[in-house]
Amino acid sequence: MTAPQNSHPDVYYPEDLMMLTRVCKLLRQERGCDAADQGAKEIADRAFRFFSSGIAEEEALFQKLRQQL
Repeated sequence: MTAPQNSHPDVYYPEDLMMLTRVCKLLRQERGCDAADQGAKEIADRAFRFFSSGIAEEEALFQKLRQQL
């Protein structure tokens, strides 16, 4: 897992988007959600919300999402 950049909550760098994509994909796979499912949308919405609130480290974000979903 890579170290986060110093990101502004409303700015998503390519590395941020790649990390968010990895986290969402792992959670979708765990839950058996297809990328087009409503469950996948909920995962992505929460991932962006948590990231914007300051949870920018990949493992921390993944664990927070696991707890909340």
